[in-house]
Amino acid sequence: MKKRVWKGAALLIALSMLAACGKGEAEKPTESAESKGEESAAQEPGERFADRKKLEFEHFTLYYPEKWKLDEDSTEEDESYAKASLYLGETPDDSDTNVLITASEQSSYSFRKDVCRYGIDLREYAEGKAEKRSFGDLELTICPGWSEDSSTLFCRDEASATTVDVEVEGDVGGEEVREVLEGLVLTLKDEGEKDAPYPWEGEPYTPEIKPQMVGSYTIDAEYIPFEEPYTSFDIMEYRFDTVGDQLCLLHEKQLSYFTLQGDKLVKGKELELERDCDDISSDHSGMLYLSPGIGDVMGVKDGVMTFQSTVDGYLHMHPSGEWGISYWVGSDTQKIRNQGGNLVSEPWILTNMSDAAARQGIFSMVDSVAISDSRIMVSGNAELEGGEEDKRLVVYDYDGNTQLEFGGREGNDPDMIGYITAMVETENGYIATDGNMRDIFFWSKDGTYVGTVDVKEFLGTRYPWIEDMRMAEDGSVLLLMTQERDDESASELMVFRMSGF
Repeated sequence: MKKRVWKGAALLIALSMLAACGKGEAEKPTESAESKGEESAAQEPGERFADRKKLEFEHFTLYYPEKWKLDEDSTEEDESYAKASLYLGETPDDSDTNVLITASEQSSYSFRKDVCRYGIDLREYAEGKAEKRSFGDLELTICPGWSEDSSTLFCRDEASATTVDVEVEGDVGGEEVREVLEGLVLTLKDEGEKDAPYPWEGEPYTPEIKPQMVGSYTIDAEYIPFEEPYTSFDIMEYRFDTVGDQLCLLHEKQLSYFTLQGDKLVKGKELELERDCDDISSDHSGMLYLSPGIGDVMGVKDGVMTFQSTVDGYLHMHPSGEWGISYWVGSDTQKIRNQGGNLVSEPWILTNMSDAAARQGIFSMVDSVAISDSRIMVSGNAELEGGEEDKRLVVYDYDGNTQLEFGGREGNDPDMIGYITAMVETENGYIATDGNMRDIFFWSKDGTYVGTVDVKEFLGTRYPWIEDMRMAEDGSVLLLMTQERDDESASELMVFRMSGF
């Protein structure tokens, strides 16, 4: 017998887009079956299922057969949420067939984010083309679950802004599961709620740029929109780099090329990767190094996969392509050398980071690495004097010698670091983006703190997520951000060219 494993609240994905859950088309029954169905439909649920157990919540009532057992520990309700867990067998852990029904109030934004994460094309879903199953009076969209023998079914009631989610472990087409789901009766109230427009119907976000002063420098920006708005429901999951006049955007298994034509980014080729990748860097030859993190780094050039390495971690290469630095959460940094096209690793200066007694360098964990034409920049958790730990950004020379150290030590210090997502070196100093604080920090070449720009004030955004920042080949600084639209139809990726430092 296998152990039951529920994915939990993260599995909440939901309903049908246009209105309440309803019955869909079914194969035409025989005359006798049709007559029987009409007679059954005329009965109230309590009459139809008089021989069953009854579980009643504000959001739904469930009539389930005697052979099914209720897992009391996983069944609960509050004002905006109801959950019922049922199983066949002696105990939930020994059961091969389990059903978890959840009804939860959920925004349309959150619901659509879940739909996308389950691999369903949102436009196809909106057009009613996603696969569905009917159970009594319910029509539920179906998609693969979290394991080979599990399925997720869901529907959405717009008027109550409620998602109904059913996780089935076992045969979703079997009679036992069908019996349970045919006894599910929704009791949702019409609250007059309206879902947000779909992304393709929504209003693109329009930033309002206001130049900012940092020290004696005037920091300005130019908004470079995508030709077609790039909408998403993901945040902090995008990275990019530049190759010539191309912006190479990485999101999980997708690598997309965009070219600046006039004042817009025009989409070119796309490459579907074999696995999710979380980071990207490039060299002057145009080679892109894509890092899954826990897996091996792969190389792509001109939209074609060119090599699969045996080194792992997040790799950032030197512009020459001859060497780079890789890092990974909880692991020591590595120096990666390119030996005739083969990437080989060796320890770099930050070693034994998880062992305070043997640690080399101040970092106990690395958040980000960047390599410029003259320096290596590292940010992360650092052990300070007195044993305290805080966020730091350290600049090294190529030999690994510390040159500069950035980051405030008190809560009111203007350069107190939250989480650095990207770093670049410019002709006047160093720039770092803080994804937690929504700030951009500026330091001079000698390490003097110059100032901080609040991204919300600078770019006219409301609650932006700073995804990445890179130095383009022309010396300008490109900034990638995600911002939820005002109409909540989606989040939108935005690219800015920053100047002045």
